[in-house]
Amino acid sequence: MVFDQTCYSSQEVLETLKALEGKIQKYVFTSSQAVYDFGTNHREENFNALEYQPTIKNRSEYIGYVGYQEAKRAAEAILFQKSTVPVVAVRFPIIVGEDDFTNRFKFHVDHVNNGKAMFIDNPELRYSFIDSDEAAKFLLSIANSDYHGAINPGPSSDISLRELVELIEDLIKKRANLQSVGDPSPYNLPGSWSVDTSGANSLGYKFTPLNHLLHNLIHYYNGFRHN
Repeated sequence: MVFDQTCYSSQEVLETLKALEGKIQKYVFTSSQAVYDFGTNHREENFNALEYQPTIKNRSEYIGYVGYQEAKRAAEAILFQKSTVPVVAVRFPIIVGEDDFTNRFKFHVDHVNNGKAMFIDNPELRYSFIDSDEAAKFLLSIANSDYHGAINPGPSSDISLRELVELIEDLIKKRANLQSVGDPSPYNLPGSWSVDTSGANSLGYKFTPLNHLLHNLIHYYNGFRHN
């Protein structure tokens, strides 16, 4: 079995399949909700990797969010179309947690806490999130199961950027300084991205409810744990 956490190009996945031929029994690919078009509550069938025609490219040829989206779609397509062993494509939403090295979520808490100006292009856009520890546990569990195919893990609800900022304001008792010239939010994407996780739930997988997850994380970044 192999866990592929780092593939970002069609060329890479072709080379990986060749190198692993005859050496593994299952391929677990860390994919992304980015395989879907911008929108909300995407189900697994909203992107069919078996019908996608990938272009072979190297990692450097995929630029920005659109490039990332194409890279994940192409990697899934090659895996499902060419792999000789079962494949699982785990389409993660935005991963957050105390160990999040990107500090994208922390950015919002820090800016509200410090009264620092930030810019949110479209506060009504909605996103799905998943806890980093639960993401890791899910990868291991799904790998040890008989499941193969695409799957969306994570809490069953999504949240808008406006709702997220309001939640931060409410919990730390400070007002956000939203400005058109402030530091841009790392979540300033071209559209909403959220997923329907009922498929994972139907298999018995449970995740921390989104509101509880975000409450705990906001308190953590604000300097104390919420019990």
